[in-house]
Amino acid sequence: MTQQYEFLHHIAVNFDYPQMLATSLKVLGQIKDDVNSCRSLWKFEEQRILQAEIHLSQRWGDVRPSDMEDEVKALTKKLREVKVERKCDAYLGIQDILKKWGIFCPLMSELRDPAMRDRHWTQLMGLTGKTVAISGALLLRDMWNMELHKNPDAVEETADQAKQEAKMEKTLAKLNDAWSLIEFDFEAHANSKSAPAPASSGYDDDEDEARIMLMKIKDEDFELLEENQVGSCL
Repeated sequence: MTQQYEFLHHIAVNFDYPQMLATSLKVLGQIKDDVNSCRSLWKFEEQRILQAEIHLSQRWGDVRPSDMEDEVKALTKKLREVKVERKCDAYLGIQDILKKWGIFCPLMSELRDPAMRDRHWTQLMGLTGKTVAISGALLLRDMWNMELHKNPDAVEETADQAKQEAKMEKTLAKLNDAWSLIEFDFEAHANSKSAPAPASSGYDDDEDEARIMLMKIKDEDFELLEENQVGSCL
């Protein structure tokens, strides 16, 4: 195009009307700038697609959400440096995809928590209307296709619920381990008959009346009871 302009400019000079090509030269400069901008934008998009495909092809167990999030931030910053019309569809489309990734990556950090159980995944599938098989063969692409970025608050709520339930399960298991070793003793009330009664029945074989039996535990076990009661209320 530049060579054609030079040829036409040579003719215009010979016929004494070079000023008529001044506007054409300006238009050619604008076209050249636009082409260079488009090349820069598409070169950026090629790099973004390549990085996205690398991540999407990873197995769920190998995903590193924090690393992905850092890459997305770096790409977003680099996109702003591309000299192109900000309102053009291509720029807005790429910007929108990066925004989705910016929401998606933190959600992946939440969902990779060991507290996530099958019931929580089922809850997410019901939310998105999409089904995935949670197994070692699961790819990040499967998670992306669930479009979790459309309901980030609900996804975070499910992840938080899973964490709270896991915390409760851990507390209950700890309580069960502690109290399974506690031994309870029984003794007759001071105003009851003096002869001892079997702990299993609460009755004296030699007496007709039922004794009032009191259950006792060691002092340290009683302190544990109070501690567990307070802890369960917090």
